[in-house]
Amino acid sequence: MTSSARGTIFLESARVVSQQAHDAQQFVLRVAAPRCAAHAEPGSFAHVTCDAAIPMRRPLSIMRADARGGWIEMLYKTLGPGLHALARRKVGEELSVLGPIGRPFVPHPERPRTLLLGGGVGIPPMVFLAERLRRHESVIFVAIADDVTLGFTQLYPSFSSVSVRRLWILNDLFVSPAARRGGVGRRLLERAREWAVETEAKGLTLTTAVTNSAARSLYESCGWRRDDEFAHYQLLV
Repeated sequence: MTSSARGTIFLESARVVSQQAHDAQQFVLRVAAPRCAAHAEPGSFAHVTCDAAIPMRRPLSIMRADARGGWIEMLYKTLGPGLHALARRKVGEELSVLGPIGRPFVPHPERPRTLLLGGGVGIPPMVFLAERLRRHESVIFVAIADDVTLGFTQLYPSFSSVSVRRLWILNDLFVSPAARRGGVGRRLLERAREWAVETEAKGLTLTTAVTNSAARSLYESCGWRRDDEFAHYQLLV
């Protein structure tokens, strides 16, 4: 069973793929949650039902996600009855996962060198971000005029299991206030479309607030198609 909220957060019945025990009562749990995996980004977390007898979900940071494989990994330490119950879950069992939730990390193009610091529950998203940066998965296009940064857009790779093709998530589109209404956002969207064509992707997808009428007008004028239920857009190329 799968349902979604606002087109970005998904409720899935996730199958336990692996459960690895490590020192100091730490575990790495991998579950098959394809929709969460397709939209998870560094900084995302998921609400997990540890056991049917424990109704309150536990928030766990996502340490890795594989959109093509359809799984996410979460690192946790067995503190409290809920996480002790989660540690007893066996491969093949199913548990409820709600995610991805939270605002992801946003790299700044003007600061290309990244220093990652984390401890405790802050370690899993650092692993996710470090591996993504190392693989150069994120693609950033920057608009510059006269050595001044006017705006940027950032794309993250995803995967459509239906069409078996790459899909790009347009995660960020920012134009400096002084450069707005000058066609910068439109040109960045066009460059993102060109990139999707160059990489032979199915297209691009993005999510914006229903109340953001200016952004919605821009997307639709550039050929993006609105999802009737979730204000979720796709541009097929």
